[in-house]
Amino acid sequence: MNSSPRTHHWIALLVGALYILTGVIIFFNPLWNMALMGVYLSLMITLGGFFDLWRYFAIPKRFRRATSLLLSVVTIVLGIVLLTSSFAEQVTLVPIFIAFWLIFAGAFRISMGVMIKKTARDAGKRVMWSGIGVVVLGVAMTVAPVFSAEVISYTIAFGFLTIGIAKVVDFFTGRSSINEFSWL
Repeated sequence: MNSSPRTHHWIALLVGALYILTGVIIFFNPLWNMALMGVYLSLMITLGGFFDLWRYFAIPKRFRRATSLLLSVVTIVLGIVLLTSSFAEQVTLVPIFIAFWLIFAGAFRISMGVMIKKTARDAGKRVMWSGIGVVVLGVAMTVAPVFSAEVISYTIAFGFLTIGIAKVVDFFTGRSSINEFSWL
C-alpha cells in the first residue's frame, strides 16, 4: 500500500494525540490503570506458568529440576488467583503478588546461579547477581505495594506522554519518525 509522506505526518499527529490522551488518563487515574494492568499481568503470568510447565516436561529428564516444576506450578496458581480477583483487589494484590513472585523467582535464579557456577564461573555469577537484584526489587515492593503500583502507573503515563509529544512535534516540524527510522 503506497502512502504519501504527508499521510505519515497526519498519522503521527493522530497517534501522538491518542498517546497524550492515554498518558493523561493514566496520570489522573493511576490505580484504575493498575487494575487493568493487573488483569493483563495475571493473564501473562498464568500463560507463562503453563509455558514453563510445558517446557519442564519437554526437556530430557536428566535436566529437570524440582524447583523448575515448583516455580511453574506456583506461577500458574498465582496467575489464576489474580485472574479471579476484582478490580479493587487487583490494585492491592497485584503489587504484593508480583513482589512475592519476584522474590521466589529471584531465589530460583540464585540457586540456578550456584549450580551454573560449578561449570561456568562467570555465567553463574551473572545469574546469581540478577537473582539478588530481583529479590531486592521484590522486597522493596512488599514494603509499599500501593506506592509501587502508583510509581509503575506514573512511569507508564510519562512514557505515553513523552512518545505522544514527540509524535506531535514530528507533525509540526514536518519530520516523520517513520521515514527516519523505517528500519525499526
